[in-house]
Amino acid sequence: MTILIVDDDMAFRDALERDLRRTGYGVCAAAGLASALEALLQATHRIALVNAHLPYGETRQIVAVLRRCAIPVVLLVERDAESGEPRANDTEGDRVLIKPTGLVELQRCMEQLLMRPI
Repeated sequence: MTILIVDDDMAFRDALERDLRRTGYGVCAAAGLASALEALLQATHRIALVNAHLPYGETRQIVAVLRRCAIPVVLLVERDAESGEPRANDTEGDRVLIKPTGLVELQRCMEQLLMRPI
């Protein structure tokens, strides 16, 4: 199974990619809209992990494309630096997880999404 990760935080994206590869997943990682679209053209993805707070409204655009491709979306929401609460976002995913998320929680979430009827 190949997972698409779209996150502009290189350190987080690389760590998540490394963790998922170690557990046996195929992974394509993208920093934003252009590289995500390129990755979608090059491989079939079963699920996408998308930063809910990409700049320039890219999250909305990426999620719209993923919806048209029938790829489930897990939005990764950041915490507010001052309050510690999840930051609001204007895009709806199939599931929302707070960054940084644990690998076990992420795997459970992905399994639930992949088992649901389309």
